Parts: sequence; C-alpha cells; structure tokens
Amino acid sequence: MTDITEYYRPKHLAEALALLARSHVRTVPIGGGSKLIAEARRDVEAVVDLRDLNLSSIRLDRDTLRVGATTTLQSLLDSPESAQAWGGELARAIQHTTARNLREQSTLAGTLVAAASHNPLAVMLLALGASLTMLAPERRVVALDEFFPQRETLLRGALIIEVGIPLPRSGEAAAFEKVSRTPADLPIVCAAVRARLAKGRLSDVRIALGGVGPVPLRAVKTERALATQADAAAPTPIVDDIDPPSDFLGSAEYRREMAAVLVRRAIERLQ
Repeated sequence: MTDITEYYRPKHLAEALALLARSHVRTVPIGGGSKLIAEARRDVEAVVDLRDLNLSSIRLDRDTLRVGATTTLQSLLDSPESAQAWGGELARAIQHTTARNLREQSTLAGTLVAAASHNPLAVMLLALGASLTMLAPERRVVALDEFFPQRETLLRGALIIEVGIPLPRSGEAAAFEKVSRTPADLPIVCAAVRARLAKGRLSDVRIALGGVGPVPLRAVKTERALATQADAAAPTPIVDDIDPPSDFLGSAEYRREMAAVLVRRAIERLQ
C-alpha cells in the first residue's frame, strides 16, 4: 500500500465509476479493505472508498436474496434470511470463510473479488448459482460461472453493486463440505452441491469445487453424470472435471481423491 497517492470517497455511483475508468492511474474500489491492506499491493495508486454509496443491504426478492456489495460477511451471517437459507448451509460456508473479527470488516463483493480457489463462500455461492450485478457504466448481470475465470477483465473500470443469491425452490437442498489441516483452517479442498432429490434420484445438479484449480470451478461433467444416474448413491465420477495442482498442502492425487469424497459426502447430506 506504500504506492497509494490518491484516496477518494465519492457520494454517487457515477463519480465512483468515473474514477475507476481512468486508464492513467491504477485505481481500485475498497470496501472493508481486509484483503487489499493485507497484501500491501504495490501496483495500486488510488483507492475509491465505497462506504458512502449505500451499497450495504439485504433484502428478499421473491426467490432471491439480494445483498448489497458492501454488506459485511458478519451482517450477512446475522441476517435471519441468510441464517435460514439452504438449511443453514450458506451460513456454514460464511463461518468457514474467515474468523469473526475479519467477517466484521470483509464485504461480500470484496470477498468474491479477492477469493482464492479454496474460499468456502465463493464455492458455496457458485454451487447455488449466484450472480453479480455490475456497472461498467451500463448495468449487467454476471453469473459467478462467468465471473471467476475472467475477474480481471470484467472488473476493469467496473463496480459490483449487488450479489443475487438464489433461494431453494420446492425439493431443492444444498450442502457444503471441506477438508483442512484443522477445523479452523481454510480448506485444502472443498465442495458444495445443490440439487433436487426425488425418489432417490438427483436432478438440477450443480457442483462447485475449491482447491482443485486456479479459481473456484463447476464440475460440469460430474453434474451431467449424476443427473443421468438412477441411484443418487452411485459413485461420483469427478476425475474428468479437474486437473488439480500439487503443493505443500496436498498432492494432485490427494486433491482429486478428496474432491470425489467431499462431493459424495455432500450428496449424502442432501438425502
């Protein structure tokens, strides 16, 4: 952060977008600042503080929970709508994402912008089919499926103003699972599954994985395979969906095996 020379706190979205659109100054938005400050980035010259833009809110819109971009993770966790959503699994993913003191500071949009591959909330929201409302300056809705692989491009001169989190329809459920060195640690590998289960058979399956690639990702081939199986308890064919890295936390083989195990555990919890 030693190279920051400009600080702005706009009162209007148009002003914030104009600042972010500048090409001659490397400018980024800042909500809670927990990630930006911790990284001490040297490529940032100016910050646009979003606190005065009224982007902190939580509201129900029929079958969607709409959360303002600067809503803190703790505020989201404390809201009755979030606590009850998806049988408490959304709240569980939030709790696994970071400790209470950082949840009080970290914003929802900032968490998704900075999310590492193994971020529990990012993986959970990807499985649920969440989307972002962005201004650049025109308004557009971007699914997390599209957002994670091309974050840097989509965020250039743009601003996230809202996150839309689908709520369960009849027969739908979701579950989150992780493996980590200790219960308090971030996952080495994590998985979230959303599906509809009827008469022992899965449909409308969405599977998201963390810790098995550069960003949180969908296991699309596995989703299709599970949707065609007559028995939800059949083995999970995860291997063709991922090409995980090896590092000091776990080998590629370990991550591949654990991905299959965690998806199976999540499916079992849906039943």
